[in-house]
Amino acid sequence: MRSLSSIPRFTLLCLLLTGLWACKKEDSKNNSNGNGGGGNTPTQVLVIENGARTLQPDQNLTYSAVLVSASGVTPATGVTWSSSSTSVAEINSSGALVIKGTGQTTITASVTSGGVTYTTSVPLGIRLPGVFAVAPSAVVITPNNQIQLETVFFGQGSTNYTYTSSNTNVVEVSSTGLANFKNTGEAQITVTASTQPDNPFIIPVLVVGAPTVSLPVTRVAVTPANGEIFRGETLTLTAKAYDGNNAEVSRTFAWSTSDANIATITSAGVLSGTGIGNVTVFAKTDGIIGQAEVLVNPDTIIIVEPFQFSLAPGATKQFTAKAYNLRTNTLLTGITNFIWEVPTYGIPIFDIATVNSTGLVTMRSTATPGLATMVIARTNSPTVMEGGATLTVSMSQGEDCGTGNPDVATINVAQGNTINLSLISTPMVSLTVSALDGSGNPVSGDPALKYNSSNINVATVGTDGTVTATGQGTATITICSGTFASKTVTVNVSL
Repeated sequence: MRSLSSIPRFTLLCLLLTGLWACKKEDSKNNSNGNGGGGNTPTQVLVIENGARTLQPDQNLTYSAVLVSASGVTPATGVTWSSSSTSVAEINSSGALVIKGTGQTTITASVTSGGVTYTTSVPLGIRLPGVFAVAPSAVVITPNNQIQLETVFFGQGSTNYTYTSSNTNVVEVSSTGLANFKNTGEAQITVTASTQPDNPFIIPVLVVGAPTVSLPVTRVAVTPANGEIFRGETLTLTAKAYDGNNAEVSRTFAWSTSDANIATITSAGVLSGTGIGNVTVFAKTDGIIGQAEVLVNPDTIIIVEPFQFSLAPGATKQFTAKAYNLRTNTLLTGITNFIWEVPTYGIPIFDIATVNSTGLVTMRSTATPGLATMVIARTNSPTVMEGGATLTVSMSQGEDCGTGNPDVATINVAQGNTINLSLISTPMVSLTVSALDGSGNPVSGDPALKYNSSNINVATVGTDGTVTATGQGTATITICSGTFASKTVTVNVSL
């Protein structure tokens, strides 16, 4: 895990080619199998230029594809596009994506050239924003390779992560985030933060075989593969080309960036930070592209508090913001006017909350429990990075009081009516509960007590009365015995 001020720019040393692949943190290039009808020998490789991606519901993307051969690169015309899950995203004949919901899908391109039909695919994930991210966010790769997943936490404090694979025959992932890609196929890697258990980061994975088309250049390596600069600073990058025998070959490179508003680069590989954000740097020769990622940092960021909170439908919460200088590690008291917003996605189910000009958030009464969004504070300055917090619609653990024991008249909790927990220092407490009869004596036998939490995004409670903090906010723990007696305890969870 890295803090916001030291986000790693994780990029693998690999690239698009005949049967090789290329990947980066948010845009892994794909592999093309070159098989198809017509009975002719494949001489090209079909490549989806946009690669593997993970997007938010309000983002746009238009896919494009090219054919790579020993003689160069040509645009792929007449491409047929498809999405494996149209409930997540649809794609039209021009490659334009239409996001329909959250989840994972596979984008496939197919084109016929020289009597051979070439088909290739890339994974696509659509997810709501959260307080942490994972690099790479989507993967296309060949078997027998490894990637160390890197987490980036955007909130205050720290968190722990767990990693799971939906198909260990395709990819295994260790407890430290080392992914081992074993066989061809599709899978998902789920990364869950201990402080945000209900909004995991899901990485779509596609493991593909390597074709055998021969190319003069099969790999371009960019150095450094990742880097960080402040806006206005420069970074010099270099590139090397390699053939199929992994021998270096002399080439000149065409340099470019994914967003000139964030950074520009000269023909000599000198990168200049012109804005703020993450930018991909491309070095291209003979149709093969090497790439690196560079984070252009602002001098100042905004911190939103609380960084994670759970609200019941119809409830309100006051958020606050402050500006923090990365160079001097100091709070800036002169920046106090913030612009507050909760993103709108144009999809009613995801528009769960509103915020006013002072940071007061109101959860919609119709908000679906379990959904999450972001509360954002920003300024009009292009040199100040906006800050965000995660807001989740609270989910009840249920209201099951069972059949109860008619001898139970009152329920007492030794810890009192209010309990304060901390996600870091005191995340758990075992309630000391006593069930009394009408005379005030302990009930003999089983009192048949049930435990429920009004907000499992803040705290859960076990059948033994153990309360565990799961996020910042307030939850009500109810202890009851049928309809005969009940007791409520308020649990406040802070960082």
